[in-house]
Amino acid sequence: MRSFTLQDEFVDAATERAVIAAVAQNPDLFWRLHGLIPEGAFRECAETWQRITDAIRSGHQHPTLEGWTAASDPIPSTFL
Repeated sequence: MRSFTLQDEFVDAATERAVIAAVAQNPDLFWRLHGLIPEGAFRECAETWQRITDAIRSGHQHPTLEGWTAASDPIPSTFL
């Protein structure tokens, strides 16, 4: 029998990549999103999210995400 988790049913890799790319372009977004994005929210791009956020938290240069298009509105007004 296949294991089922609710998170797996709602994975959207394109949205994950767009939000992560927006944070990579503007690290201040990380601090604004920090309390809104739960642990494990990024299923397809978890490793990239971790590398970006570790770099931001430590004040180091984060990796460049070549070919990733940033979300134009990563924080919808309904969350603010």
